[in-house]
Amino acid sequence: MEWKGCLIEAGFLVLGLFVSFLIFRKKTRKERISRLPLFLTCAVPLFYLGFANWPVALEPIFTRIIGHSIWDTYHFPQSADGTHFSETWWVARWLEPLQKTVFALVVIGMVWAFFNVVVGRERKANAVGVLISIALFLLAAFLYASFGQFF
Repeated sequence: MEWKGCLIEAGFLVLGLFVSFLIFRKKTRKERISRLPLFLTCAVPLFYLGFANWPVALEPIFTRIIGHSIWDTYHFPQSADGTHFSETWWVARWLEPLQKTVFALVVIGMVWAFFNVVVGRERKANAVGVLISIALFLLAAFLYASFGQFF
């Protein structure tokens, strides 16, 4: 096991729980529902950072659970033009579905927060959610433009 990786992952999970606590503490049910977009845009990416590298940090445990190494090759079904495509199990079956889910949740949170700002529900909290989601997309675009060519 890679203890340094486990500590980093645990740190992101604790940070996600702390942010969730700050978002939802001492609020009524209506206020909690109005603050869900802030949770989707702030805490969900932190939980993603906490869960994304679990198979790498806890490789012996995942190897025992799934029955093969996380570095084994996963072959996608052959496409109509005969192209074969493969990736490691960790990327194909763990990381990619997590990335797609988090991306969808952040987009839903951003749209929902924008709607709540327009309607007037928890205006400050939802404005923060919109700004943070825009910042996340700008950061992702910058990182992809800078380093995406290498992957």
